[in-house]
Amino acid sequence: MACLAEAWLGHGDGARAHEVASQALEVAGAPSFPSAVAWAQRILGRIAQQRGYLQEADARLHEALATFAGSDTPFEVGRTHLALAALRHALGDREAVVGHLREARTLFESFGVPVYIERADTLAREYGC
Repeated sequence: MACLAEAWLGHGDGARAHEVASQALEVAGAPSFPSAVAWAQRILGRIAQQRGYLQEADARLHEALATFAGSDTPFEVGRTHLALAALRHALGDREAVVGHLREARTLFESFGVPVYIERADTLAREYGC
């Protein structure tokens, strides 16, 4: 459901994305599947950012980061660092942007995923880091 919410967000339908992501968080709330909870938290953070609710976005994305880290999903930790870099860029926090991009790139390098390494590098250039 979190993937579906991401699709709706990418399609520009933030309201539907929020509805589906909220349902995803409710369904995934079982402690036996923390990575599903983290996926829902991350998309809710991205939706909040798109809507201009930057404090809520920050809280959701940090929840997702902690949940992914605690569920031993380091690749998703890296993807969440990319989302946090975008948010911190919107907030004008260059130091945090650099830190999140560095963390993401390090994780992606450890997995040997050139597409995500390039994504981190592209964002660094876009954000002037």
